[in-house]
Amino acid sequence: VISRTAFGSSYKEGQRIFELQAELAQLIIQTFLKAFIPGYIYLPTKGNRRIKAAAREIQDILRGIVRKRLRAREAGEAPSDDLLGILLESNMVQAKGNGMSTEDVMEECKLFYFAGQGTTSVLL
Repeated sequence: VISRTAFGSSYKEGQRIFELQAELAQLIIQTFLKAFIPGYIYLPTKGNRRIKAAAREIQDILRGIVRKRLRAREAGEAPSDDLLGILLESNMVQAKGNGMSTEDVMEECKLFYFAGQGTTSVLL
């Protein structure tokens, strides 16, 4: 629901992002429960490699969603009545000055997915 209404993307993309974020949260919690060793996150352990891979996959999916929307916007086909459309529209207006980068837009999308996941599960 969040994926479709907030970002205009498919159910499968949203489902995969939710799965990856849940896995990422679980892996990070496991990392925090271990004894603290400075620089441990940079060691190529199985968990650390999976954390980086999940984060990279989330970034790739979100980058694809944003790029697809930007291409549709340039072609005049994209609706701007959802959250991503409004965010990109305001970004284009402010782009002459100090607009958000694509990375910033993707971080905002991740935040909404993460916040929406908790809110939706509590609501259900």
